[in-house]
Amino acid sequence: MMQMLAIALNTFREAIRNRLFAAMLLMTVGMLIVVAAFSSASLHEEVRLMKDMGLFLTSTLSVVIAIFVGVNLVYKEIERKTIYTVAPKPIHRSQFLMGKFLGLAFTLAVQVLFLGAALAAVYGAVTSQASDTVYFILILLGWAVLDFLLVAVGARPFEPGMHGDTSRRADLARRALALLAGLGLVVYTAVVLPPEMLQALFLVYVEVMVITAIALVFSSFSSPFLSGFLTFGVFILGRFADRLATLDLSEPGEQLDPLLERVQSLVHGVATVVPDLTLYNLTPYVVYGHPVGAGYVLQATLYGATYAGLALLLAALMFSRRDFV
Repeated sequence: MMQMLAIALNTFREAIRNRLFAAMLLMTVGMLIVVAAFSSASLHEEVRLMKDMGLFLTSTLSVVIAIFVGVNLVYKEIERKTIYTVAPKPIHRSQFLMGKFLGLAFTLAVQVLFLGAALAAVYGAVTSQASDTVYFILILLGWAVLDFLLVAVGARPFEPGMHGDTSRRADLARRALALLAGLGLVVYTAVVLPPEMLQALFLVYVEVMVITAIALVFSSFSSPFLSGFLTFGVFILGRFADRLATLDLSEPGEQLDPLLERVQSLVHGVATVVPDLTLYNLTPYVVYGHPVGAGYVLQATLYGATYAGLALLLAALMFSRRDFV
């Protein structure tokens, strides 16, 4: 268990340091600001348009970031040959993979939290509650200023201190500051956003974790490009799983052609295998301000956890049989 936690922590550190990860987060926040501008130009539909476009961007770009990070997670270890330093140690490959997944789960939780807080700031701006947006800016600005001061006195984030000493006060203070800023964003988001939007953000995270598990399945045996392509394909199919499951190619009163019947059966089979990601799309409820029941959220969460668990078992099985030579 300790080995898995160590790998998870190292994965989190590596993902947070990734400049492209930060760039994609900033790009998403920038697009949310554009959404706020477009919403303010609409006629009496500002809030509805902001909710619709804001959740769509948050969900889609969160999945894109998860795919990018997930498909490169194992490949980088093999490419840099760091996997060879882990292989001789008393840790099973499945534990190594699970540690990577846990680290990525924490990283993506931070991502969804930050995007949710940015969405809350946009929501405050659109609903003419300027103070809500100011609070978001003050939290980030206060964290940035204090973090800069701690760096000035020698703190190093997620790094050992001098001579391997990890208990340096400046380092601990910087980590505590980051934790406090994160908790501040959690409270801010929970206070500003209505219940239906909080439910939607939570299910966005569940959807992201399902896609991450699928990305690990493909990356356990394939290249990052092919893994990303296949994972994105599963994501698209999952978004239309309900329509694919009920697809009917027959004309009223006519018998279906054998070839079309096979195609229809194939489509229905694909819809059965891919995850039903329509469960995590609460936009129709959010736009009209109707929260879903707690039972629905629990059922969708259990479905996602079950699917992700099965995907991780498959990924661990394939990764354990992979030859690195």
